[in-house]
Amino acid sequence: MHSPSISIITATLNRGQHLIPTLTSALRQSHQNFEIIVVGDGCTDDTEQVLQPYISERVRWHNLPKNSGSQSAPNNKGLELAKGHYIAFLGHDDIWSPDHLDLLMKTFEAGADIAVSGCVFHGPPGGNFHTVTGLFSASKEVETHFFPPSSFALTRRAAERIGKWQMPESVRAPVDADYCLRGISEGLNFRSTGQITVHKFAAGHRYLSYLKQSSDEQEEMLSFLQHGNTPQWREGLISSAKAAKRFMIMTLPDFSKNEPGELFHRNAENRGLRLPGLMELVSEKMIAQDDGPRAIDWAPLAPGTKFRWSLHNPRPKILIPYSSTKPVNFSVDIHGMSQEARSALAVQVNGERVAHSLSFTDRGVMELAFAAKLLPDKHSIVELNAPLGAVQNGWIRGIAVGDIRLSPQV
Repeated sequence: MHSPSISIITATLNRGQHLIPTLTSALRQSHQNFEIIVVGDGCTDDTEQVLQPYISERVRWHNLPKNSGSQSAPNNKGLELAKGHYIAFLGHDDIWSPDHLDLLMKTFEAGADIAVSGCVFHGPPGGNFHTVTGLFSASKEVETHFFPPSSFALTRRAAERIGKWQMPESVRAPVDADYCLRGISEGLNFRSTGQITVHKFAAGHRYLSYLKQSSDEQEEMLSFLQHGNTPQWREGLISSAKAAKRFMIMTLPDFSKNEPGELFHRNAENRGLRLPGLMELVSEKMIAQDDGPRAIDWAPLAPGTKFRWSLHNPRPKILIPYSSTKPVNFSVDIHGMSQEARSALAVQVNGERVAHSLSFTDRGVMELAFAAKLLPDKHSIVELNAPLGAVQNGWIRGIAVGDIRLSPQV
């Protein structure tokens, strides 16, 4: 095989079979002069076996000897192995439109050092939530907006000027934002393709996503892009994002206010990669709401209350850091549910639907009561299937959850 024009680097961690839709979206590109380098961050699952039918001169696999905790080390290894004149990054749970590389190459021909494609952040299914980034005309905008790695590519010379991806514990910004900011500081020329070609299903937007991985959304998008990826559809995504005020709003905050690694740890909590210690439930316990990271499942604590409102996920999750070999009674303080929402509410524990009851208490709140089995050796997840409500003061009000009491059945 002659030298590829572009090297695609995909960092992955224990994604296994769920990596295939993402890989397929790269293999189906209309621009075919590329190589794909998949780098595992110390994968311990079946990723290597899953990839085996795809391994060729064009698709290479390398697994780091130990887990580094972020995409930085795998991306750096990919840069070391890359043969292409251009470098593209593809997140292991993202999907490219078939014309993604073609449009990037045309943008390089127009003089870009770093070509940026339009990207849609798709929220959890059923939430009718998406955000659009990467579509800009003024070069000044790149200094203040976030573009995920799946949406940009750069020349090898630009990659050499930026240098290695930094380890997350050493930087105040997330490593992908840090990488772009260093490109800006080098005076590199960023240009947008002007088209949406990236579909991101951000794990950081899906609370506890790494505890139970899925590729259903990616499979659906991959199938749709073969038939429904029309200019009208893309324009519709932009129009609806603008109408909801979610177009080009992913601006970069002042990272100097953060400690090195702080945002990295919060994002790891969102994904379920960092969990509180697991405790055996031997007596009644209470889980009080706090302001810990909950992705877009839950808003911060409502001022002056013990409640958190659900946000853009109509199936928000609750982490239970207890194990038990006995059935457990749950009592959850609920606030703000309409009659319609109460009628539609369903409860799942570790993927199994359980019977529940709702009643008013003398404390002025509703009690959601149910019984369920916890996992004997892992954290459990409670999922509340509740319809989203209307927007109030900028928030989508769904269901508000307060104290959670657990007691093992005798």
